[in-house]
Amino acid sequence: MKSKRAWQVMRSFADKALLNLPVTAILGMAVPGLGVAVTLVDDQAHDAVVLALLICAALGGLSIWLRHTSDGGYKEIAARMARTLSGGGLPVIVALGRLCSKNDALQAQAAADILIHQIVAAARRTCSHAKQPSLTRAAYYKFGQDGYLQLVSALWGVGSPRSRLGVDGDHDKDLLQFASNHLRVKRVDDISREDCFLDVLEMGKPRYKSCIASSVGVKEAGLKEGLLVVVSPEAKAFEDSDVEALRLLGGALAAGLAHVRAL
Repeated sequence: MKSKRAWQVMRSFADKALLNLPVTAILGMAVPGLGVAVTLVDDQAHDAVVLALLICAALGGLSIWLRHTSDGGYKEIAARMARTLSGGGLPVIVALGRLCSKNDALQAQAAADILIHQIVAAARRTCSHAKQPSLTRAAYYKFGQDGYLQLVSALWGVGSPRSRLGVDGDHDKDLLQFASNHLRVKRVDDISREDCFLDVLEMGKPRYKSCIASSVGVKEAGLKEGLLVVVSPEAKAFEDSDVEALRLLGGALAAGLAHVRAL
């Protein structure tokens, strides 16, 4: 009886502390923010920031779970955010934490490769409201020394993404300009009916109809890293919540890559 009462008291306290969207938004933004902060500190402070990052990630997951199990209008939002953070995003948080704990450049680069793979996988799993989500495809491009975007990682399935972007056509130039801005996002509901720079991701006629994209970079550090894209063969496969989920994943990736550059 006492244990049940204690659980109810703890649940009531957690509800008041975490059962609201602003708190979850702050915790979500803290994850990439603390990742960047890791690059600015050393020794014990470094370990403390890593611990704070993991605590924020855990509290964010708890907040989502609380809203998901409560009555009211939060359930749909909670379900979508859970797919991003505590679902497909949990491996991302773990990979980001491990990367930020590395002080050796070679070890950090290896950890960054794992983070990139987890980011692309999470983007493919979570950022879609398509009727056939298994057909959703995702890729990450990074800026090369020549200023063009080079394919780093892709889960594309049918067809294949271009290995290099920014070489031909006005749309390629527009794409490079978009990717050069920090954490900008773009959604296209039907690529065949809109004049948009996101129609250059495949050679020839695109096999996809809808697309969302996020530039990856850290404004405070003056870093532009690349472009994260998700596409679907279905029109109107993405919503605003998917765009924000991709922005969050792009921020986590930018934080990890900023740490690598700082070593």
